[in-house]
Amino acid sequence: MSRKLVKKPKLFKVAVIAALRDLLTYQAPDSIEVWPGQRVLVPLGSRTVTGIVIEPQREATPGVKSREILKVIDAEPLLSPELLTLGLWIAEYYHAPPGETFRAMLPTGAETHRARVVEITERGKLRRDELRSSLLAEARQSEEALVLDYVAEHPGAAIETVKAKSNSASLLPHILKKGWIEVVEIERDRRKTFAVSLRENTAAGAADSAPPRRVNRTAQRIIEALRGEGDAVDHRELLKSANATLATLRKMEQQGIIDLADSRMASRTGGHERTTASIAGSDVPITLTLGQSSAYETLAAHIERDEFGVFLLHGVTGSGKTEVYLRLIARCLERGRSALLLVPEIALTPATQSLFAGRFGHRVARLHSGLSDRERQDAWWRIWRGEATAVLGTRSAVFAPLKNLGVVVVDEEQDGSYKQQETPRYSGRDVAIVRARLAGATAVLGSATPSLESYSNAQQGKYHLLTIAQRVQGRPLANVEIIDMRQEFRETHTQAPISRQLRQEIEAQLASGNQTMILLNRRGYSWFLLCRSCGEAVQCANCSISLTYHRREHRCVCHYCGYTAPVPDRCQACGSEYLQYIGEGTEKIEDKLAELFPQACVARLDRDVASRAGYYLRVLTDFRLGRIQILAGTQLIAKGHDFPGVTLVGVVSADMGLRLPDFRAAERTFQLLTQAAGRAGRGDSPGRVLVQTFYPNHYAVRFAADQHFAGFFSKEMSFRRLMHYPPVTALANVIAQDKDLDEAAKVARLLSDTLNRVADPRHILIMGPNPAPLARIKGRYRIQILLKASSRAYLNQALRQMADECARRRVSPRSVIIDVDPASIM
Repeated sequence: MSRKLVKKPKLFKVAVIAALRDLLTYQAPDSIEVWPGQRVLVPLGSRTVTGIVIEPQREATPGVKSREILKVIDAEPLLSPELLTLGLWIAEYYHAPPGETFRAMLPTGAETHRARVVEITERGKLRRDELRSSLLAEARQSEEALVLDYVAEHPGAAIETVKAKSNSASLLPHILKKGWIEVVEIERDRRKTFAVSLRENTAAGAADSAPPRRVNRTAQRIIEALRGEGDAVDHRELLKSANATLATLRKMEQQGIIDLADSRMASRTGGHERTTASIAGSDVPITLTLGQSSAYETLAAHIERDEFGVFLLHGVTGSGKTEVYLRLIARCLERGRSALLLVPEIALTPATQSLFAGRFGHRVARLHSGLSDRERQDAWWRIWRGEATAVLGTRSAVFAPLKNLGVVVVDEEQDGSYKQQETPRYSGRDVAIVRARLAGATAVLGSATPSLESYSNAQQGKYHLLTIAQRVQGRPLANVEIIDMRQEFRETHTQAPISRQLRQEIEAQLASGNQTMILLNRRGYSWFLLCRSCGEAVQCANCSISLTYHRREHRCVCHYCGYTAPVPDRCQACGSEYLQYIGEGTEKIEDKLAELFPQACVARLDRDVASRAGYYLRVLTDFRLGRIQILAGTQLIAKGHDFPGVTLVGVVSADMGLRLPDFRAAERTFQLLTQAAGRAGRGDSPGRVLVQTFYPNHYAVRFAADQHFAGFFSKEMSFRRLMHYPPVTALANVIAQDKDLDEAAKVARLLSDTLNRVADPRHILIMGPNPAPLARIKGRYRIQILLKASSRAYLNQALRQMADECARRRVSPRSVIIDVDPASIM
C-alpha cells in the first residue's frame, strides 16, 4: 500500500471497536508512526480499546483535547483504502457503529492480545530465599512461600491463576503491597497453537485399556480422543471436543503422557480436503452450451475492459452456471487480477469447493464458518500477503483483503443467508456490489430464482440481464405434479406425512435402482408438544415460541436462542398428563421412511446433523456414490447439489412457509420449491417431482410447479405494489427491545415520536409501534416499527435523525435495532 507522508504530531480519525456511532479523534505521539488501515490501542474513558485508523484529520475539534494513541498494533496497514471506504459505507447505509463494521473485516483473532501476568521481583526473590532458609516458618510465611515459589517457577502466569493459589483473599494483595511480586501487562501471541500427540508408552495401549497412570476424567477424555482421532494439529480443537483446558495438557505433558509442540508450521491439509475432493468427481473438459457460451463471452468481454458493471445471470436449475463462474475467475486470474466467489452456505456446495480447488490449486483460499479459528486466520493472512488470489466463501468473505479485485460472483444471490442478522446487519449481496464498484470490478449475481429486487433492477436497466434457458446436454426440466393433501385426508382419514402416491413413486424408484430426495423444511422430530386438556404448548423460557421436540437428544429445543428443556411428563400449565406430539420434522420423516422402505438405506441432512464435523460430507459422498437410496432433509438439500442418480424429489408440507406473517413468504416458497424441483433429472434419466400441499391453488405453488419465474414475478410484483413493499419501496424495520416490557415500550414510544416528527409523511409511511410477530427472543421483548419510504434518501435521513435523538437521550445501543432492507419482518 502506498503511504502518504504526514507531519508529526498528527491527528487521526479512529473507528473504535465499540458501540459508538461516530469516529473519534486521537493524536499520534512523535514516537510512533501511524497509517490509515492500522489497528491501534487507544484510551476510551477509563479503559483501553482497539481501534482502526481511518484517515488523518487536518484540524483539531474546537474545545476538545485529543488523547494520544497508546500503541500501534500492526507493522503494516491491514485494511486497504478500498476496504476502509467500504466499511464507512456499510456503517452509514445500515446505521451501524463503524468500529463494529471494521471488526467484521478483521481476521477472526488478532495476532496478539493484552494479558495481565504476574512476575517475581528482586525483593521477592530475596524474600523467597529467606523463607526457604527458615526452619521455623509460620503458617502465614509458608503460604507466602507457596505463592512466591509458584510465580518464580511459572514466569508469565496469569493473575487469575496466582489468585487461585492463594489460600486467603488478603494474601495476594499483601504480597503485592510488599513489592515481592508485580502485575505487568504483556502482548501475547493469539495465533500460537500446539500440536498434541500421545507418547509411545501411552499410544501403544488399546483404546479401551486403562490409562498408563492415575489420571482424572478430563485427561482420560483427551487420551481417548487422541487414540481415536490421532494427533491433534491444533490443541484448541482438542480442548473443545474434550471440554478441557490448556493447563490439563501441560500437566499431562509433565506426567509424560503427551507431547506438546508449536504447530505454527504444521500442515493444515487433512481428511476434510480429501473428502471434499472426492465429491466432485473427475475434472474433464466441458463443452459449453450456447446459453453458457453467450453468457460467458459477454461477461469475459466486460472483464477485459476493467470497469464496473452488475450482471444478473438467470439460469434455470442445471444450466451450468458454476462452469461459467469458474471460467470467468480463470480469465480474471490470467489477467493478474483477483477473484471472489460467494455462496450462501458452504455446507450446501462441497462440489464447488472441490472444483474451485481443482481449477486454481494453491491460489485458492476459503473463508467460512466451517473452518477452525486457526484455519480462518491462516487463510486471511494468505490472502492479505497475496499468496491466495481466488477466494471461495460465505457472506463474511466479501471482506477478504484481496488486492486488484477483478470479479465478484454471488451464487444463489436470492438466498436469505446473505443477510447478517447481527450488527452490522448488512446484505452480503449488496455489499459485494458496492465492493465491486470501488474496485472497478465486474459483479455477477447468479440464480435460477432471482430475488425480486435483483430482477426488478435488471428490468429497469440498472443490471445487465443474461439468461440461460436450457439445461446442460439438453436435459429437460423435471415434471412437477401437485398432490392435494386435503383430498388425501378425505379419502384416507389419516394424517400420514407421506401420501399414497409419493410412497408408490418411491417404491418405483427403488425398484429401478434410482435415488429419491425428500424435502421437509422443518428440523426436529415434532413441531411442539401440545396439552390436549388445556391447549397449551411447551414454550421456550426466553422466546415467545414453542419448543421443538428432538428425539435423538430426547430434549425440547428452541431454534431461536438454543434453549433446551427436558421432555415434561405433565403439562406445566394444568398438570395434565395428556401431552401430544404435533407435526413432523426431518427426524420423524427419516424414521418413517426407514419404516416404510426397510430395504433402502435412508439418511438425513439438516443443521442438526450437519453441525457434526465432517458428517454432511460423508452423507453427500455416500449419496453421490449410490450407497444411500433416500435422502431426507431441509433446504440444505434443496439447492447447490448435483446428483445425477436422483430421479424423484418429494416435497412434504410445501406450503409451510406460506403461513408465516412475512411479506416474503410467497417468494421464499416459490424459490424453495423451484430449487428442490431442480435436483431431479440432472442425469440421463428424466426427473419427477411430487409436491404435497394443502394450498394447491396458491400462485407460489402453481408457478413453482410450472417452473415459470416470469409469471410468478409479475403476480408477486402486483402484491408488492399494492401493499408498498420492496422492491417498490425502501423498507426498514426498527425494533425496541428490553428484558423489561415497560422499558421496551418506553423506548418504542420515543422512537415513534421521533420518527413521526422528523419523517416526511409524503414520502414515508410509518407502521407501528406494534408487538413484533416474535414478541420475545432471547429474553428480550420486541416492539417494532416498519418504515416504508419512496426513496432510500428519505429513509436514511429519517433513521439518522432518529439515531441522533437516541444518542442525545442516552438510549442504550442494545435497546434499538435498525434493520435496513430486512430479509424478514419476523
